[in-house]
Amino acid sequence: TGTGRNLFFAYHLDLTLHAQALADVLSSPSAASKSIASRADRRFFWNRVMAAPVMDAGGDTFVLPMIVGSIGQLADVPAAAHGKAVSLTLTLLARRSADRAGTRHWRRGTDTSGAAANFVETEQLVTLDGGKVVASYVQVRGSIPLLWSQIPNIKYKPTTRLLASGSPTAASFDAHFDALLGKYEVCWLPAQGVLHGKEQVWGRCMASNRTGDVAWQATQLVMLHGKQHNW
Repeated sequence: TGTGRNLFFAYHLDLTLHAQALADVLSSPSAASKSIASRADRRFFWNRVMAAPVMDAGGDTFVLPMIVGSIGQLADVPAAAHGKAVSLTLTLLARRSADRAGTRHWRRGTDTSGAAANFVETEQLVTLDGGKVVASYVQVRGSIPLLWSQIPNIKYKPTTRLLASGSPTAASFDAHFDALLGKYEVCWLPAQGVLHGKEQVWGRCMASNRTGDVAWQATQLVMLHGKQHNW
């Protein structure tokens, strides 16, 4: 159900969870028995602060998590599978994170906990056989995970400023990717556009942070440098 302001909620489905996360929840009796609000992904639970007093008082079953983003759906799309005509339902959902939200340029980079500005999880769902078969593809995007700013001015591309270097940036960088790997297990990162021109400052800083548990050589984290794929 949409509110007309890019806010969406559902009475019997947790919109904060992508299909795989929802399947994992439902496969666990203890998790499946919890209310939608208590098992929601807090990143996309936009009314979580407002709902906190109700949930703290034990009224979580009365709370419906709301997401900010967009939802579109095409039903009865003709297709073929294994030589047979089938009808698909295509759904596209975009979930915007409630953490470090803000307008372009005014909100950049990550905070010290690793939350990236304007982080969005986009999911494409293909459903057939009345929901018996569901295929999901998830893509996420967010501001470059460093401590930096780009305050708007009259220039087409405002000056990029790193707010910190060394340990603070490395800690934020690692926290960001630790969180991504914890949620999605495998991450593919297109790096094109951050290693040349005025954006070299990002490339140099990111290169200096390729250490620790989020080593770029790890099989879970793959950088895609333009047309050259390294994994």
